[in-house]
Amino acid sequence: MFREARVSLSLSLCDGLPGSFREAVWTGAFPIESVGSCVDEWVADNQQVRLVDPQNLQSVVGALREALSNSGMVDQAWQKNAALATQLSTNEIVAKVLAEYNRVLNSVSTPKTTISNIS
Repeated sequence: MFREARVSLSLSLCDGLPGSFREAVWTGAFPIESVGSCVDEWVADNQQVRLVDPQNLQSVVGALREALSNSGMVDQAWQKNAALATQLSTNEIVAKVLAEYNRVLNSVSTPKTTISNIS
């Protein structure tokens, strides 16, 4: 899922730190997140993430276009987010995410695939 993704889009009207943000940071995908989540407490906008109004289509499309066309920005964010990953990570959360990914992958794919490490 995120292991090969260059960009992660997670929109929500709720507050809190989205699990998809953590997964994006752990796997190196550039996160595009909703304004109002707790993400802004962890990163600086326009450096490691794009914060967008989830109800403003132009804002969302603009952030996606920028992330997909600006490799330098995404690479720089990846370097900063790699350091952040250790702050957001706990072995228990990572183990649960891997177990769920493996469950999903094994239920829909043949031959069986296993994800063993997020690093």
